[in-house]
Amino acid sequence: YRSTSMKMVDLILWAALLAAPEAAARGACAADEHRYGTWETTAGGAGPCDRLAYGNASCGAPLTADRLCRAVACRPALLVGDSLMFSLYEGLRNFINTSGRLASERPELSMHHRAPCPPVGTPRRGFSLACPDACGASVSIDFERHDHLIDQAFCSTKGYCCDGWHHPKLLSHYATVVTTTGAHLVEFGKNALDVDLRIFFQKLAEDVAARLASFVTDKSLVFVKAHVGHAKTELGRATRGVARAAPPARIVVNEYRWELMPALGDAMARALSAKAGAAVVDPTLALDLRSDCRLNALHFEPAVVARSTGRMVVDALLERQWARAAPATGARRLARTSL
Repeated sequence: YRSTSMKMVDLILWAALLAAPEAAARGACAADEHRYGTWETTAGGAGPCDRLAYGNASCGAPLTADRLCRAVACRPALLVGDSLMFSLYEGLRNFINTSGRLASERPELSMHHRAPCPPVGTPRRGFSLACPDACGASVSIDFERHDHLIDQAFCSTKGYCCDGWHHPKLLSHYATVVTTTGAHLVEFGKNALDVDLRIFFQKLAEDVAARLASFVTDKSLVFVKAHVGHAKTELGRATRGVARAAPPARIVVNEYRWELMPALGDAMARALSAKAGAAVVDPTLALDLRSDCRLNALHFEPAVVARSTGRMVVDALLERQWARAAPATGARRLARTSL
């Protein structure tokens, strides 16, 4: 004879065993920074690059408006970084518009490099995503430009380093913050880049992480590793037909020092994960295969960024939510249906 309490323990253990394979798969995706997947061609889209989607079924389902609503927990989200982050913002905005879920859009503040930073408390750009089923309301997705995330010491163009994004007046509005940095290495200066780079990058990353940690204690934080730039001669942008994946292009060594981007990305990822609890995604492998969808040596078609980097960010956010909720809710649900 087994008591009701013993049966409950058995059910909880059973629920944990049933959840173990899914937990292991999701854990592996997080450990690999969501980098592994395949490109597939989807229906619709105005051009060949608009019909592409990258992902791994073990890490999550394809990007949809509803998944984005759930990923940001039905609360406003802020995207912060350089032009690579703006590409993600623009790609998500266009994806939501194409899906018929763009509720509203704030008039764009100037993105020109000579334009001053917007007033504190006003993100440079933003749109509202209609989430009737997932949230019962609209959710705002905003963007602010800061090439180095913190301070203006390294900025050659002040309008591209807007420190107002982490002001308490603005940041308290958001539950999710997605960041990137790394494309503007040359602004660190020749002397900084000629020393032991491991020490320089580690110190820089730990400083950024320590300061960001105090800003995002109650936020879901994601760090996106900056994908590297390539030589312009290796571009092969698709203009007709079906876009085809290409072998990864070589990293270009030039005056922008893009060859150092992976080292800085690794240092930032380690520091932000350890000190600020950030989830990390790395779209480099996915985008390396899409030289046919490059706009230039560094940037890609926004649609490709949304359906690769954007999906990774959504999967990472949902994985964090699932990891926090699954053990207890899974056991309770199984107990309710079995007893």
